[in-house]
Amino acid sequence: MGIVNIEWRDAMVDCGGSFNKDEQDNGWPESLKADQIAHLQRWWKRGDFQGRRKCISLLSQITDECKTGIIQSEEHIKIIPSETTYKKIYEPHHDEFMRTHFDASDPRAYLIKTCVSEEKIITWYTVTALAFKNWIESQRMTPSTHIQSWFNAQCQFPAIKDNNNKKGPTWKELALPYMRKVFEDGKYPTCWRLYEALIKEADKKESPFYTSMHAGERCLILKQTGKNFLPSLMQKEAWKLIKIKPK
Repeated sequence: MGIVNIEWRDAMVDCGGSFNKDEQDNGWPESLKADQIAHLQRWWKRGDFQGRRKCISLLSQITDECKTGIIQSEEHIKIIPSETTYKKIYEPHHDEFMRTHFDASDPRAYLIKTCVSEEKIITWYTVTALAFKNWIESQRMTPSTHIQSWFNAQCQFPAIKDNNNKKGPTWKELALPYMRKVFEDGKYPTCWRLYEALIKEADKKESPFYTSMHAGERCLILKQTGKNFLPSLMQKEAWKLIKIKPK
């Protein structure tokens, strides 16, 4: 049984369409489905097509990172068997094959095949509050009001205010010397060319980065801290510092 509070009821007002009746009655669970998480993080009102697209984009990202193991999750698989449906007719049918299919319970009727559905395999993922909290911090993404309420209800997490204020080594300490070396070796004319080179070099042992998908694009992540090093950070801060030779 989850936790039902006013925050849960507010979340169901905004995002109840992603939850069935039993889920709505049970309150905040320990784990949520990926589509429910995306809806709670980027909920949108009817007619807000841009908001809906952003929600779908986040769902795609969460699902991809569940598949690769970047987000700790549980995989669920449901197999829907193939099914053939028929309807009765009482007049001869032009198709000889169909005419041979009589209904044993009603000798006057023929059975006509109306639909053949193939076997379907449906896969989805569930993620705990702790696992999603770890991932959302690595993305430098502030949780929505509803997601923060989920954290508070399940794990008593404090609100995430600013990931850049966390104690620990900064990207400048971890990656700036390496980026200067790659820049000097390649003489890249723009920050974008350098960023692409760093992505290509990320699999090397000496690189402080690994790569992951972010908003549909491959981006750099610092190995030691798990924080994103996005192209916007390269453009706004790192590029100027990289071109300055240390004294």
